[in-house]
Amino acid sequence: EILMARTVRTKPKSGSAVKKERPKASILEHELYQTLFKEAADGIFVSDSQGNYIDVNPRGYKMLGYTRREILRMNVRDLIPAEERKTDPVHIEELLAGKIIVNKRSLRCKNGKLLPVEISGRLLSDGNLLGIVRDISARKTTEQEIGMLARFPSENPNPVLRIGFDGKILYANDASQPLLEEWKTGVGRTLPKRWKTFLAERTRDRSRVSVDVPCGERVFSILFAPMPEVGYVNVYGRDVTERKQAEAQRESLL
Repeated sequence: EILMARTVRTKPKSGSAVKKERPKASILEHELYQTLFKEAADGIFVSDSQGNYIDVNPRGYKMLGYTRREILRMNVRDLIPAEERKTDPVHIEELLAGKIIVNKRSLRCKNGKLLPVEISGRLLSDGNLLGIVRDISARKTTEQEIGMLARFPSENPNPVLRIGFDGKILYANDASQPLLEEWKTGVGRTLPKRWKTFLAERTRDRSRVSVDVPCGERVFSILFAPMPEVGYVNVYGRDVTERKQAEAQRESLL
């Protein structure tokens, strides 16, 4: 018995069915875009080729303290302080030429304060301009704090040194000069043998210890603080000359 196989042909979807699927995909894309636009952590600003704002997300207008309607009445230049526009003009021509520009600016908030931001700008396919604006005020504050901490040793009126476990002096501020002269050494050189041995003992037991070090007519109380995880010892000094003189005077009266 011969079995005849019959090929079942599937009719292509009618044009109307295809058309129905396209709008559905388009709707999903639009919904995804709107979700990302509204919930983005950064400000999203869209302007026309003249720099006039035509759209902005909630994060964008809220970070500056405006309403959406107020932003849409503005031009890109309205948010940039006049002085900054002179030193760093808005690069609209370069953006329209297809260049992606990332720079740091200060934007004027509604309350008059300036907000430090990082802006990434680019040209969209429809000829409009997109700006992604990130609030960097927290980052800037952190950078300033780091800068202040970095300057602290050099600005400290008391001796501050950093010495490697091998006894080599890695750093010494200006106030450390009397100690370096007393020890007859300097940055990039090693401690005298006596102090090198003392330092080795401190690094072995990882203990902090303070000692008084005479420097001519002055006396410094020096704290040695080993940092074994990074291989050096931080050294902090303070002038205790007056205290020592007062103690000696008091003892002489007893």
